[in-house]
Amino acid sequence: DGATQGKSGLLIWLSLSQMFVLFQQLSVLSQIEVRWPPPLSDLLSLLMVVNFDLSSDCIVPLSPLARFAARVMLVVGMFTQLLLIHFIVVAIKGHWRIWRVRATSLWGSMGTTFMAL
Repeated sequence: DGATQGKSGLLIWLSLSQMFVLFQQLSVLSQIEVRWPPPLSDLLSLLMVVNFDLSSDCIVPLSPLARFAARVMLVVGMFTQLLLIHFIVVAIKGHWRIWRVRATSLWGSMGTTFMAL
């Protein structure tokens, strides 16, 4: 059944994304200056693989103010890009009358982007 396949695929992707977010949140614990017991410390060092460090110090050394401004501009740029993609999709599909229904996916995407940064 097509409806069942779509829902099971969605469930798989939602589960994977939740697991990825959990791994990122756990990897933050490894950055705290605490001596974790060996099983947990091994797990935290393994989870550092999925921890994204968006610092640009290896490319261009930036002051803390410039790093903060770059991160804010990155958020603004990604939100602008998401809005543009959303409006293009709504315009192509002709869903202007029910744009509020489609807006929930936009807000979800923006929330996920904000969490990632």
